[in-house]
Amino acid sequence: MQPFFITILCVWLSLCLYAQQTADSLQVVDIETITIKEAKALINSFSDNDTLTSNAISITNSLQQQSNFYVNTSSPNGLASLSLNGAAAKSIPVVWQNHNLNSIMNGIIDVQLLDNFLFNSIEIKYADSFEQAGWGGNAATVSVKDLVSSPIHIQHQLGSFGKQKIGLAYNWHHKKIQNNTKVFYMKAANDFPILQPQLNKEKQNNNAIKDWGILNNTAFTISKNHHFNINLWWQNTEREIASPLFTSNNNSTQVDSTFRLNLGWQYKPLNLKASVAYFNELNAYYNPQINIIGIHKTTAIKSYVTHHKKINKAFILSNSISYNWYQATSTNFEGKRFRNNVILKSILLYQLKNLPLKLKADVVVDFTDDKLLPIRPGVYAIYKLNSKFEIASQLSRHYSLPTFNDLYWSPGGNNELKPESGYLANLHFTYNNKNQLLKLSLFNSSINNEIVWLPGIAYWSPENVNKLQSKGFGLKAQQMFTITNKSKLNIIFNYNYLDAKDVNSNSESNLQLIYRPKHKASIGLTYYLAQHLQFNYSHQITSKRFTTVDNSNFVPAFNTANISINYKIKIDKANLNIEATLLNAYNTYYEVTANRPMPGTHFLITTNLNF
Repeated sequence: MQPFFITILCVWLSLCLYAQQTADSLQVVDIETITIKEAKALINSFSDNDTLTSNAISITNSLQQQSNFYVNTSSPNGLASLSLNGAAAKSIPVVWQNHNLNSIMNGIIDVQLLDNFLFNSIEIKYADSFEQAGWGGNAATVSVKDLVSSPIHIQHQLGSFGKQKIGLAYNWHHKKIQNNTKVFYMKAANDFPILQPQLNKEKQNNNAIKDWGILNNTAFTISKNHHFNINLWWQNTEREIASPLFTSNNNSTQVDSTFRLNLGWQYKPLNLKASVAYFNELNAYYNPQINIIGIHKTTAIKSYVTHHKKINKAFILSNSISYNWYQATSTNFEGKRFRNNVILKSILLYQLKNLPLKLKADVVVDFTDDKLLPIRPGVYAIYKLNSKFEIASQLSRHYSLPTFNDLYWSPGGNNELKPESGYLANLHFTYNNKNQLLKLSLFNSSINNEIVWLPGIAYWSPENVNKLQSKGFGLKAQQMFTITNKSKLNIIFNYNYLDAKDVNSNSESNLQLIYRPKHKASIGLTYYLAQHLQFNYSHQITSKRFTTVDNSNFVPAFNTANISINYKIKIDKANLNIEATLLNAYNTYYEVTANRPMPGTHFLITTNLNF
């Protein structure tokens, strides 16, 4: 296997050199270089993108309110996972510094652990192929970013149920060095009253959280051509885990501790970009009632090199190679578990200035544990009818290996599992005219051998039981109205329809997959008065979610609203921003996860001071 891999690697490198040498030898072709930034922008243009600003509440709330993601969570600060268009969380890589954060143990990341002070911007690429993920044909890629706005930023939050948070950001630069540091501390009791109390519980208990962390980014301009950056992220979260309704309190607790370090380098003359990252993560669970202690540790080394070359006026070639090494230990595993992969990816872009057509083809070659996985191709096209209207299409192969928990968890793991495989297809129609945006997205996917954990006599166990078929559409409409010279009204509407079914021959074809809502809609209204005052109203509706495969049980539909007022004032050289938010304004009782109630009406006051 090793000689075969070396041969493939040599062929890939030869193609890179061939693109360089052949282009230089053709005198009739005008060879132009392209910067890393320009190539990245062009590659990203083939994805249906959204950029969200994190609201004052949380990143999970931002995704739930401002996009078509469904966020499944058990409490305001409990475990939260994403799904989109029928695809589970492991098909949605969450990315930091171009490295995948999803755990090798369960394939997901708890998005509740992404703090909205550390990361104030979210970039979403729908139907994106992300080579560092180790999978192909993702439903979307979510990138968290920290944008710097001022040299000094102080934030304080005070909210219901004992919530307090303080954050400090400091940004400075000196000659060829720029540094940005953010630190935060947050705590909350989350002991809210239950609006529909049961006999055993009138108030939520054992639901507190303490969370603190630091994010540091340092960039060095070594020379005109060499740029180097160091990114460090450390965070520690201690949570109590509330018991579901109708069960006794077991006083469970969980600790999540992460250390992530990334080193990056760019060399402009050759349009090279390289990165190596080290991740160390700990998850510790304790249930004193039945004396269960779970300690799970993962270590990962991730690296990649990318190169972009403009072959001629029409073609751009982009190549990347990444290496990822994983190690996991767990009280539910026997011994240490390892996985490593080498991933080669080539992208060919076609664009002519005289034609309103752009084409992209990519191919991903993945060697995992010295085995060649099925090659994952993808094709993309964008056609601009005019300056306002464009049509985009995407078709890519999906392939996902079982996670460590799927294979090795004791009890229940299944080392006979097959990888998931299938395809994802999308078609987008976009109309964009200054203050107007209308986007219609059609999607269709088919996944074979979907891995699902099913209940047994004594414990749950994963099996390849499903052929998942998802189809539907998403709609986004946005309009900015100018009311007066000093006032504007912005309206954003999102709607998503999902038909996600298990189409096994032994199952009924009209059964919706569990925790996949058929309908999800949200509307946001923002009224700007002069430059100082802002009123926001957001409302979301989520249809019922089935909790059993036979669709006999479900979590009822719910709709909730948030209202906020934002006031900005300039004091000498400082900018003060005060935002008051009323969450669940209509005091609605609802559950996102079965038997885990969410809080009624509560408030959050956020103060931001920038110097």
